[in-house]
Amino acid sequence: MDIDKYPNNQPVADFHCSNCCEEYELKSKHTAVGTKIVDGAYRTMLERLASSNNPNFFLLKYDLKNFEVTDFLVIPKHFFVG
Repeated sequence: MDIDKYPNNQPVADFHCSNCCEEYELKSKHTAVGTKIVDGAYRTMLERLASSNNPNFFLLKYDLKNFEVTDFLVIPKHFFVG
């Protein structure tokens, strides 16, 4: 798997795989991942999730004091249905 970073300000996509052409959106925070994923561009996120090319999600929890990742989840795009 070869994951590459998109240039900044790509709407609802942070990474892509050059092998399988999948796209990934990273959401990270220092508190536990809950039942909601907050996104600044709400309308853009909804449009993207409803599209035929919706992204997979990386959810990352980090400990800022120790500079470490404490939890990492991957949610495949097929779990988002309209």
